[in-house]
Amino acid sequence: MVYSDKGIVRLLTREEIPITLDREIIWLLTQQLTHAIEKDGVTGAAKIIAEMFTSEPEHAKALAYRLFGIADRKGWAKEALAYNSLVIAWPEVQAKAAELQAHARSGGEQLTFEDLTNN
Repeated sequence: MVYSDKGIVRLLTREEIPITLDREIIWLLTQQLTHAIEKDGVTGAAKIIAEMFTSEPEHAKALAYRLFGIADRKGWAKEALAYNSLVIAWPEVQAKAAELQAHARSGGEQLTFEDLTNN
């Protein structure tokens, strides 16, 4: 989550965070979901939370809303838009995640990303 080299320390950007890192850290999950929305839309974020059966995704959404407010007040338009995109798409993300979970429970064949985006 942190980059450090030659006396320079900074947080990793959303794009630099590996998708496989621990998702129990709400800030990290929020960044992963926000990046997924930016890169792969609703389906990308849904694929992340479909594997989770905890309240962390809801906490991540709440944090995204809070970060949107902070970014908006500070005039960080790009950051505000990124977080707001996740918050606004949340109902669709949940619906798609539920669809993915139902498909997995039914023992259906493995869907590809293209299958999901063509529905």
